[in-house]
Amino acid sequence: QFPNFQKKSGSLEDPSNNNTETAEFLSNKPYTNSIEALEIFKNDDLVVKPGSKFSYTTYGLTLAGAVLEKCSGRSYRQLANGLFSDLGMRHTQLDTKKKIIPGRVNYYHRNSETNELENCPEVDCSYKYAGGGIISNVTDLVIFANAILHSYQLDTKKNLIKRETIRKFISEQIPIDNSVKSTTSAGLGWFLVDGKGVKSLNGNVANSPFFYHTGAAVGASSVLLIKPGFSESQTSSGVCVAILCNLQNCSVYNLGRDIGDLFYNSM
Repeated sequence: QFPNFQKKSGSLEDPSNNNTETAEFLSNKPYTNSIEALEIFKNDDLVVKPGSKFSYTTYGLTLAGAVLEKCSGRSYRQLANGLFSDLGMRHTQLDTKKKIIPGRVNYYHRNSETNELENCPEVDCSYKYAGGGIISNVTDLVIFANAILHSYQLDTKKNLIKRETIRKFISEQIPIDNSVKSTTSAGLGWFLVDGKGVKSLNGNVANSPFFYHTGAAVGASSVLLIKPGFSESQTSSGVCVAILCNLQNCSVYNLGRDIGDLFYNSM
């Protein structure tokens, strides 16, 4: 059974898509590892009391990356590369601006006054590798999403992580207060949607729950959405959607949700 996604959701884009103009977002300072990157915010005051209110934070994932480094004794780069290798994600790596990466696109944004496309400035993502510093393609992202879907539904030797562990990630941690008409819930690194009341492209209502995360970077927008199905056999079932766009502040959440609905309804 699915977790109880108590909040209804409509057209919600996660708040990380609203900070692409801040000075820290345009950082060009290199950091050796996630622990070193904590220097940016480790002395800042808390925004809210932990567990009392939702507040999206890229730095929260930087902190999680630092915890992984401390516990494992390995760098986040080593940990990430090991995961990419195990899953066969051959086109995924930490984004290093000096490295020549085959197939890397140019990054664009629209001029706020003329609406013309312009090149984005070069940035260094080492301060947020765990929270938005990975470069990939949609094929690799779907590989990752399918591994999450399999682990969520089944408990086998092929699991990326234990089912009980991933279900802790995909469970409501705190409700989200939004000014938009519909709301959703926050899990651990994922946004949770019960699907009720969400209309698809053809006007039908999709009643199946899903979880997702959108992303925003300098010159890029993305969404990874997983819509579990129901399976009576020992095989995972559902729909995984990955969309990448090399344009800043370009919402792709609704498109990903609609694609997920279309494929899910044809299963």
